[in-house]
Amino acid sequence: MHFRANHRLSAGIVAFVTATSSASAQSKPLPLKHKPEPTTAAITPADLMTRLYIFADDSMMGRAAATIYNDRGTDYIAGELKKMGIQPGGDSGTYFQQLPLVNLRLSTTKPLTIDGHQYFGGKDFIARQPHAFTGEQVVYGGLFGPDTSLMISPDSVAGKIVVLRTPIGPNGKPTWNNMRQPVNRRFGRANAVWLVGMDGMTPADMEPLFDNIGSLIITPGQPENVNFPFGFGYITGATAEALMGAPMAGMKIGTLGRTLQGAGTFDSLKAPARNVIGIIQGSDPKLRGQYVAIGAHNDHIGFQKGGVDHDSVKAFNDVALPEGADSLPRAMTPAMMA
Repeated sequence: MHFRANHRLSAGIVAFVTATSSASAQSKPLPLKHKPEPTTAAITPADLMTRLYIFADDSMMGRAAATIYNDRGTDYIAGELKKMGIQPGGDSGTYFQQLPLVNLRLSTTKPLTIDGHQYFGGKDFIARQPHAFTGEQVVYGGLFGPDTSLMISPDSVAGKIVVLRTPIGPNGKPTWNNMRQPVNRRFGRANAVWLVGMDGMTPADMEPLFDNIGSLIITPGQPENVNFPFGFGYITGATAEALMGAPMAGMKIGTLGRTLQGAGTFDSLKAPARNVIGIIQGSDPKLRGQYVAIGAHNDHIGFQKGGVDHDSVKAFNDVALPEGADSLPRAMTPAMMA
């Protein structure tokens, strides 16, 4: 179907682009709240602010898929499309295309077994990439970071489960963030990698990790016991000692530990989500069978427990992780911290 740019639709699309670029050019910070103003046919800063502030407001709670907060966001989009007179293109004459998704959350009742003892998700480990273990050998891999002399050679871990210690950040906690991709790249020949803080990790440390990465959304029919070819996750200090069969303080790199059985599998819960679809009818009868699709995410990351000082986190990550998720953790010197 032939697409002819509609002025109001253009305003809705450009809003996401313009707001990002104009915000960086502001001479002073934008307000945290903005009182809605009547929208107009023209694309104006007031029009963009009205739409974006409504859609990104705290009342939307991050619009995570398969939550009532995402429903609020999609209701708003559908309402705006209706005001513009745009034809609904969803199910049964609505603006919504229902997506039969399943929310998978790491099971707290299906254990891993080490030397006859059981260990449970959310308390003893978090499986970021769940993987089925059938008695593979565990090996101590040292301290993960930019100094390769402090960790095991990638050539010697094929088929094994590697336990790696991670540096402690300036907040006194292990530096977990953005480590999965560097670990996968370096130790991709291993059967799995488990990370543990340099000074251990307690069950209490697990709670924010469980909230942040303990769930996935898949389509129905996909097995609940998702099995990644390469396992990756986080373990407490006690679980790490159980895997190695001894405390890791002073342990030699390459020391062999015990074997591991079981899998960090999921519990499932139906959690339908939806797309919002509007159609602008074209005027050329020869092109009525053609469509031009323009899309954007309507969901976001939701919310997590506790407050975050975003300015401080960004300042730290700009120095400590300059390449984002592709960065190796850096040993932060006093000068770098300053």
